[in-house]
Amino acid sequence: NQDLVDASKSALDNAVSMIKAGAKAHDIGREIERTIKSMGFNPVMNLGGHGVGRHNLHADLFIPNYDNGSDDELEEGKVIAIEPFATTGRGMITEGDTCEIYSFNGEAGVRSQGARQVLAEISNKYPSEPFAARWLSNIIPSKFGLYAAIQELVRSGAIEPYLRS
Repeated sequence: NQDLVDASKSALDNAVSMIKAGAKAHDIGREIERTIKSMGFNPVMNLGGHGVGRHNLHADLFIPNYDNGSDDELEEGKVIAIEPFATTGRGMITEGDTCEIYSFNGEAGVRSQGARQVLAEISNKYPSEPFAARWLSNIIPSKFGLYAAIQELVRSGAIEPYLRS
C-alpha cells in the first residue's frame, strides 16, 4: 500500500525537521501522529524511535509515535533513530509466539556440534549486537537443524530472544 508507505515517510520527514537539542520527544511524537492521521492511518503506539549508543541499538531515549506527554529532551551530540510506523489497524502490535532476533549473552557449554558452530559464529560476528537467526544459515543450511541449534543455545543461556526495552 503506497499510501501507507507515504504516510510513514511524510511523518519521518516532518519529525526530522524538528530535530535539535532541547526538542521534546512528545512534540516529535505529536507531529508523527498528526501527519499519519492526516493521511488516513493510525500511528503504531507501542513502537517508536530511540536513542542509539555504542554497541546498543536501542538506548535510553524513546521517541514515541504519538504525544505521550514525556518531558524527555533531545541532547546535543546524541544519536537517535526516528521510526514512525503507520497502520490501517488499531495502532498496537502484539508479540508473536516465535522469535527471529537474538542477542549473545556469553559462552556456554553446549552438546551438539551444530550448536557449537553457531555459537562460534555468533560470538565472532555478533558479540554485542542483535542478530537474526537466518543470518546463520550458512553455518547450518537445514532450517530444522539451525533452529534446533538456536534452541539449544537459548536453553544453555548463551543467547536469548532479543526484546527491545
